[in-house]
Amino acid sequence: MLEVCVEDGAGMAAALAGGADRLELCVALDLGGLTPPSSLLDLAARQPLPVHALSRPRPGDFAYNARDCALVQADLADFAKAGLAGAVIGCGGRQGLDRGALAEWVDHARALGEARGRPLSLTLHRVFDLLDDPFAGLEIAVELGFDRILTSAGAVRAGDGVARFAALVKAASG
Repeated sequence: MLEVCVEDGAGMAAALAGGADRLELCVALDLGGLTPPSSLLDLAARQPLPVHALSRPRPGDFAYNARDCALVQADLADFAKAGLAGAVIGCGGRQGLDRGALAEWVDHARALGEARGRPLSLTLHRVFDLLDDPFAGLEIAVELGFDRILTSAGAVRAGDGVARFAALVKAASG
C-alpha cells in the first residue's frame, strides 16, 4: 500500500501517475500539515483513489483546547460531506493521548459514517511519535477503534525505527 501525502491538485496528479494507492490530503506540509480547505476536499473527492484528509486546526503542538476540538469535529463533518474515505486526527502530547477528545471525535466520525452509509476510516496521526509511552498510546488507539496509526516509530526517518515498528506490530496483535 503506497499512501502519498499531497497538498494540492498537482500533488494529486503526480501521486496518481506515480502509482499511489491512497492519498493523504493536507496543506502547509512545511508546518507539518494543516487542514485542507473545502475546495481541495471537493477536488480530492473526485480522485479515483481513497483520500484521507488531515484535521489539524493550527500549527504547533497537538494539545487542543475546546475551540480547537470543535474545529476538528467540524472538519470531520466536512470530510464526510465531501465523500472522502477517511480522516487523519490526533490529540495529546508527550504524557499521552487525549483520550476524551479522541473518543468524542471517533464517536462523531462513526455517526457521520452511519449517516452516509459508509464508514469514515480513521487514522491516528503522528502525535503518536511524540508519546513517551507509545505502547500505552497503541492500546488507546486500538480501544477507541482507530483503523491505523501514522508513525515513523518515533524515529526521524521511518527506516531507523524498524525494531520499534516490529514491537508495535506485535503489541497490536493484528
